[in-house]
Amino acid sequence: MKKLLLSCVSLLCLFSTQTRAELAPSFGFSSFSLKSPDYNVRANAGLNIGLSYFYNYGQPLFDIETGLYYMQAGGIQEGYTDTNTLISNTLNLSYLVVPVGVRWKFANLSNASDSYIYTKAGVDSALLMTAKQNISSEGIRIENDIKDQTNKSVVLGYLGVGGTFEIAQDQKMMAELNYMRVYRDWE
Repeated sequence: MKKLLLSCVSLLCLFSTQTRAELAPSFGFSSFSLKSPDYNVRANAGLNIGLSYFYNYGQPLFDIETGLYYMQAGGIQEGYTDTNTLISNTLNLSYLVVPVGVRWKFANLSNASDSYIYTKAGVDSALLMTAKQNISSEGIRIENDIKDQTNKSVVLGYLGVGGTFEIAQDQKMMAELNYMRVYRDWE
């Protein structure tokens, strides 16, 4: 995973000198839920912050995207004991994420070439940084570090739709909605 991160940072530096490349700050929110026969964890909002990198390799409708992000994930599970006492279990996870994907621009919103709607797809490689569990019941709260019990890296596939809007000369705003699914966990 460290080699993958180093390779992506090297590629960012190599391609950033190209005129068809964009490096932009990224800020967003995430929501995480887990449903299985054993678990029903409801969503808990998290923060995403980092750098996005887009490279147009000569095709006007397609961009390659990568970057480096800090992502928070987690969820809340609640249940009752045999004595009808409510117990709340909150998971707080943080990851360092490197996405690799492609954007397809399919609709210009105006005559400006910097305002368009796009779809995207790709793969995220995520390295676990921290994992905390907070258990609370009847005013008592216990925090556990569960990093050694949590998978260290995750590969997520994603699909999304978004838009880039020119708000001033050489200034753009981007909004997108992504769906992610875990494809592989590694211990």
